[in-house]
Amino acid sequence: MKRRINITFCLGVIGAMLIALFVTAAAFNNLFQKHVLNDLKNYAQKLKETALEGNVDSASELILFSGIRVTLIAGDGKVLFDSETDYLEMENHSDRPEIIEAALKGSGTDIRSSATIGKSTYYYALRLSNGNILRTAKLASNFEPFFRQAVYILVPVMLALVILILILSNLLSKKIIRPIEVLAGNLEDINQIRLYDELVPFARKIKEQQADIQQNMESIRRENNKIHLITRNMSEGIIFLDSQSNILSMNERAVSLLGMDGKTGLGENILNSIRNNEILMAIEKAAQGEHNYVELELEGRQLQFFANPVTDEDVNAGVLCLVLDITEKYNREKLRREFTANVSHELKTPLTSISGYAELIESGMARDEDIKGFAGKIHNESSRLLELINDIIKLSELDEGVPSGEPEEINLLELARDCARSLEKYAQDKRVTIQAEGEELTISGNRRMMHELVYNLAENAIRYNKKDGTVRIKIGRENGKTFILVADTGIGIPAEYQNRIFERFFRVDKSRSKATGGTGLGLSIVKHIAGAHKATLECKSEVGQGTSIKVLFP
Repeated sequence: MKRRINITFCLGVIGAMLIALFVTAAAFNNLFQKHVLNDLKNYAQKLKETALEGNVDSASELILFSGIRVTLIAGDGKVLFDSETDYLEMENHSDRPEIIEAALKGSGTDIRSSATIGKSTYYYALRLSNGNILRTAKLASNFEPFFRQAVYILVPVMLALVILILILSNLLSKKIIRPIEVLAGNLEDINQIRLYDELVPFARKIKEQQADIQQNMESIRRENNKIHLITRNMSEGIIFLDSQSNILSMNERAVSLLGMDGKTGLGENILNSIRNNEILMAIEKAAQGEHNYVELELEGRQLQFFANPVTDEDVNAGVLCLVLDITEKYNREKLRREFTANVSHELKTPLTSISGYAELIESGMARDEDIKGFAGKIHNESSRLLELINDIIKLSELDEGVPSGEPEEINLLELARDCARSLEKYAQDKRVTIQAEGEELTISGNRRMMHELVYNLAENAIRYNKKDGTVRIKIGRENGKTFILVADTGIGIPAEYQNRIFERFFRVDKSRSKATGGTGLGLSIVKHIAGAHKATLECKSEVGQGTSIKVLFP
């Protein structure tokens, strides 16, 4: 014990000295770097102000006598000037960290060290009003050489201190240990032993050890109950197995996900409770020390099953199984794949038409009087392609939650009238009447997105309307909620399709949809915008009578 006290005391003192040394060194190095970068910043600002005042001579003197390297870089990374090197031979600087940061934030810094020369180059970049970037740089010695020199001096001092500490700690430990040795031989009657005041609580603690152990055991039981409570309420399934695949612990979620018998109890072999071969194989391999993962469909759910060995000093002590329900994620991925396939098809159709007409014109097979018609068709297909791409981009931004400006108060009636005016020409061409009416109500939201929502609903109502039909945009309140209603007297939607109209690229009548135009993404965009504003959508439609879509805001 004496030796342990001596070693602990020495290590504590040495450790404290080393920590103080390294903390001081780090703080000094940090201050040094800040000082150099601040000098470069001030110099760049001064050079910028001098140049803006048109004082070329002063700017030249600043560059010539400062000892600081100055580089002027265009927005695309091309070097326009360098005070030390022929800028024509310098490579593009667009990938330099300080240039990238300055282009994004207005200013940027970087420090690049050279182990060969033991120095670092400090850079400060400042974005100018014309888009160019002014960079200042300075070569400065690294802090490491100074630190090494300090270490050479401190090592002998520390060795001397260690020797002194060993002597003192040995004397001190003997004095401390003696009463403890006496106490160790007689714990029954503490009052008969002359102890330091500091050792009295220690002796009493020893007598209370049994009571403490009992309390600790109770605490362990409580913690064990907490663990069981946590695992019982987890959304993931967890199973602990011993080395023989007997169940040590499992939660109800695991029983539910794996379709196990609810009567399966602890101590039973899991191989008798599960019938899925993939899961059984994963458990057997984990029992042999392999990490395993399988993805499978079980009772209509898509599951991920992880089986990992639990080892104790390289000896397999059991298996830990984790079961995740990824049905929702799997369905989203499936929808994404379907969307990708639909996008490919929708893009391919206009591109094929454009390519075909262009090939006819290029080959000379088209007659002069047909070329104008072909060009018009190419233009129409190109417009359709551009519209589709724009809708895909909008939908992608909505999927990713890309912010589109700060929320603002929006007058919905004013917005509806604006959309109606924008679509008036299109409605006249389709022989449809469009009108906006209702109350002067406002909501807090994104104006551009709300305009897109109303515009898409109204445009759809015109596109699938009848000749001499009407489209009505109404703003009002219902059960304390503000709503936007877009109703038409069009062809209507069959009941079996009404819950699918907000799907991407879904069309009730594909042949009619191709003829009337549109990308098939308008209502999907509407759904995403409504979701972003925590609004709900209601659709009512009757074939041959018309359709009304209501957007209800909270």
